[in-house]
Amino acid sequence: MGILTAIVFSGVGIASADTARPGQICTRPNARTTDNRGRPMQCLPNTVGNHSLVWQYR
Repeated sequence: MGILTAIVFSGVGIASADTARPGQICTRPNARTTDNRGRPMQCLPNTVGNHSLVWQYR
C-alpha cells in the first residue's frame, strides 16, 4: 500500500485528469494541446453563451 500511495501523491496516477476536453474552460487564448487520443485542440472563445475561453477541436 505504501508504494501505491507514493505513486498517487507523486502525480503519476492522475495524469489523465489533466487532459483537455471539448468545452472545458481554459485560460490562455490560442493555447494548443491534444486530447487523450492525440487530437489537436485550441483554446478559443465559446461561440455561444458568455464567450468564455474553452477547449475546441481544431
